[in-house]
Formats: sequence, structure tokens, C-alpha cells
Amino acid sequence: MAGGCMHERNAMGARIRELRQERGLSLAEVAAMAGVSAGHLSRIERGGTVPSFMIASRIAAYLGVSANDLASIQREQTSVNDQLAVAL
Repeated sequence: MAGGCMHERNAMGARIRELRQERGLSLAEVAAMAGVSAGHLSRIERGGTVPSFMIASRIAAYLGVSANDLASIQREQTSVNDQLAVAL
């Protein structure tokens, strides 16, 4: 189901946006440091796409968190989604 996938993808992107905004960084600044376009980073933050591990690692490093921290958010969201699917 496409809707379920979108919810899973939102977890990491939303956290990236939250961290970026907490640090007062612009979308363009973080995108440049990660080696992606601002448009691509915007799609990641909105949950429209999932970053590759390399891109997620660069973003995480620039934001001062580990790539594993971002990945764990994604895994937690996937687990919750799986549990909801079983319950329904």
C-alpha cells in the first residue's frame, strides 16, 4: 500500500528537518554539505524519497548526529507501522 510506505519514509525526513531547523541551518546549506540539491533535500524532508546511506551519513554528520541515529528512527517507525498493520 503506497500510503503505508509514505508513512515509513516520513520518519527520517521529518527528523532531518527538525534537526536542521533546531540548528538554524538553511535547506540550501545542508544540501550543499550533503552533496545534493536543495530540491532533493526538500523531498527527503517531506518523505517523498529516502536518502542513500551515503547521503544520510553526510547529512547526519553535518547535523551533529550519527547516521545510525537517523536509521534507528526509520526502523522504529517501520516497526510501529508493521504492528499497526497486524492489528488492523
